Amino acid sequence: PKNIEYLRAFIRSGYRMMDAESFEHDRSGEPRFFLNNLVGIVENGKLLRAWGVQRDITERKKAEEAVREADHRAVLEYERLLDRIGSLAQALGTSRDLIPIFRALYEFSIASTPCFGIFVSLLDDARKLRVAVYANIEGEEIDVSKLPMLPLAQSPAGSPHTRAVTSGQ
Repeated sequence: PKNIEYLRAFIRSGYRMMDAESFEHDRSGEPRFFLNNLVGIVENGKLLRAWGVQRDITERKKAEEAVREADHRAVLEYERLLDRIGSLAQALGTSRDLIPIFRALYEFSIASTPCFGIFVSLLDDARKLRVAVYANIEGEEIDVSKLPMLPLAQSPAGSPHTRAVTSGQ
């Protein structure tokens, strides 16, 4: 039906070159998209010859739809990230105690990255030691009060982490 409309429009235009998209369902019921091009050679108002090409653009249409969906998901994820950052900023700005801040960091981390917990240690720069101050694994806060102080050389992430902590980079 749509191809007939396209052909009628081509005739009404005086056989000028036309491009139009159409679709139909294949035997399995899947939609197939086509780009149709028609051009006519006219002499003294009469059509001498017409050429038509129909190209299957189904894969291009699917790719365009996938990009639109990915863009939509990215915008939604960005909005969620902004909400999480706002919540984190509120916890950081209103808390006088570090534990609510660490809890907010845990919630932010779980919502933002593929992880199941956090471990927070603070640098005792004078003694070059790290002091464990908070740990949360799968929503359960772990008592870190009995953990020993760790020399920077024993950083769980190895020497690059130690350099980052000591240099601030």
